[in-house]
Amino acid sequence: MAQAPNATPPGELSDLQRRRLGRLFEAYDADQDGYVGQEDFERRAAGMIHTFGVDAEQQRPQALRNEVLQGWQRLQAAMDTDNDQRLSKEELLTFMANTIIGRPGAFAQLMLPTLQAVLDVVDTDRDGRIGLEEFVKWQGSARATEAEATQAFQQLDRDGDGSLTQDELLQALEEYFTSDDPEAGGNWLYPTSTGVERGDTEAS
Repeated sequence: MAQAPNATPPGELSDLQRRRLGRLFEAYDADQDGYVGQEDFERRAAGMIHTFGVDAEQQRPQALRNEVLQGWQRLQAAMDTDNDQRLSKEELLTFMANTIIGRPGAFAQLMLPTLQAVLDVVDTDRDGRIGLEEFVKWQGSARATEAEATQAFQQLDRDGDGSLTQDELLQALEEYFTSDDPEAGGNWLYPTSTGVERGDTEAS
């Protein structure tokens, strides 16, 4: 299969991809010790559950916590090359270059179960789509402002129907994590206030 324009070959990362993934890693590294561990993933899940005001003992938040833990275990098994029960930025970059970049379908296989569990909490009206209000609350749990999240939603809503489907969000996530195109729509997924740059912005 031919690679898409601006595609990076397997085993390599462009400067844009390194900056973007590095900034995302730093956003997850809550205590800024240079590592991401299980507690950082659990903190993200707890923040989302709190933001949406759901009872932590209900089925959906329990499923989210379980999937976040399983997702962490998948990532640790794949990336933690020194077996220290935590991930360094270099381990993340090496994994992405060697296992995900340039391999169609690899990212979706890794991330789809977690995305489904997240959306099960975020989709409060249970219509199978994420509306603007739901998206703003979701991004707010990651410290995005309402204005930033609204702008991101408008960019990601490519068909202009006022909602985002699971497929649209998975596409945006894959673009953010893997694309070397500074104009890719997924670059808007993580606003700048989280410390994550868009594709056309140089790291400060």
